[in-house]
Amino acid sequence: MAEPLSWPRKSPPPSGTKHQRHISFRIILIFLFSCLLSFYAGLFLGMHNSIENVAAPAQCQCQDCSKVNPPSEEKDAPKQSKQPLFPKRMEKLFAGAARMDRDEFMDKFDLGVPKDKTIQGNEDVLIFYHHPKSVTNVTRQAHRAAREGLPSFSVHDATIKCHTLKVVLTEANRPGHCMAIVGQWESYHIHKYMRVVDDLSRTAVSLEYPLRSVARTHSANKGPTQRVPFARNVETFDQTILKPYLESLPSTLEKLQPIAEKVGQADKTIIALVCNLGQSELLVNFIC
Repeated sequence: MAEPLSWPRKSPPPSGTKHQRHISFRIILIFLFSCLLSFYAGLFLGMHNSIENVAAPAQCQCQDCSKVNPPSEEKDAPKQSKQPLFPKRMEKLFAGAARMDRDEFMDKFDLGVPKDKTIQGNEDVLIFYHHPKSVTNVTRQAHRAAREGLPSFSVHDATIKCHTLKVVLTEANRPGHCMAIVGQWESYHIHKYMRVVDDLSRTAVSLEYPLRSVARTHSANKGPTQRVPFARNVETFDQTILKPYLESLPSTLEKLQPIAEKVGQADKTIIALVCNLGQSELLVNFIC
């Protein structure tokens, strides 16, 4: 009996081939995305670390950092201001300034007046230089090295290039007192201004009044202590004080001469005592 005819069957495709292709493609995409994300993350972290390293200096991780990175005096020292002591608007008047010890200065220069006692806060003398040629190399270097305030020098170093030295004496520690230095044709008269009424009838000094020119002897407590003398005052002074003094001077000197010779016989020195510093100035002026 003949066998029935049968058509050849095709072998079925392996199961899961198409599904596996989808999985492989997804894995590749995930891998590429991870690589791209890692690249940008590393780039961002690298930039962040470089910015921190620039902003802050790296810290030494060793035990003794001073041996590896010794401290630099130029870096550690505070930056000095390159701004000059006086602005350009005053460079023709002041080329520099310095301090000197008050006692040393008073001992060096005889000012013709008794020296007040040096106290705390009145221990230095201020000197201004009006031209760069008056500033010595020592003072110039000290100006550059000084970090604050005015440098201090010996009287010799501070005045070694001064052809002319002008000294102004003013009382220290006086509230409300000011001093102005003006570049102008020189005057040996000290101009004095006080806040007083226009007619000088009142002695009170008040900030309500403008600064007005007053005499040297004008006092804040007593007002004008010396006025322009009238003819009668001059005549009275001549007759009661000056005339008797001139008339009695020869006889007075005649009486004092043997006493002075007896006292100053050994070294010809006579010591005169006065009651205060003001009287000592009068005595010195009288002798001169």
